Amino acid sequence: MAERCGQIVNELLKLDRQAYAEVPDVAGELEKLNARWNRNIVLMGDFNDDPFCRSVTDYLLASKDLDKVEELVKASPNHQIPSIEAYIKRQPTLFNLSWPMLAQPDKGTIFFSGESANTMNLFDQFMVSRGLFYGESGLQARPNSMQIFTTPEMAPGNKQRPKAFDKQTRKGFSDHFPVEMIIDVL
Repeated sequence: MAERCGQIVNELLKLDRQAYAEVPDVAGELEKLNARWNRNIVLMGDFNDDPFCRSVTDYLLASKDLDKVEELVKASPNHQIPSIEAYIKRQPTLFNLSWPMLAQPDKGTIFFSGESANTMNLFDQFMVSRGLFYGESGLQARPNSMQIFTTPEMAPGNKQRPKAFDKQTRKGFSDHFPVEMIIDVL
């Protein structure tokens, strides 16, 4: 799933090889390429992996490091736009807003109980494009606004684990806690 999501992000933020080959190497085209690169994209939901898992970091290309997210598309020397090889090789990296949640002990969105481990995991995440993080296209993801939403009914007891829905009693909620974040209109 993460790999396919990464491909979709790539398709939304970049032109394919054939379309890029038709872009004229003239003034103004780099600005258009960067406008596309800065589109607002948010991926959210249950990724069935934590933010540090390979599927999220290597296939989806979602990072905790802004250095990987912040760079705009740049022209090649003596040109108005990048070379086709440089452009096609470039992969957009998303910023994963979920990483700060990992610093909180025993916090997560789902509790996994098995023979080898009893752990809270952070499978429910928000990842945003460069444009949405920096507010380049009219909206801005508010840094550090992501949080796990719980109520005492959803997370009973001292350990505050998710209270899954019971079909027989028709009581409970979900095996995951919902997550929320703020996006500001600029």
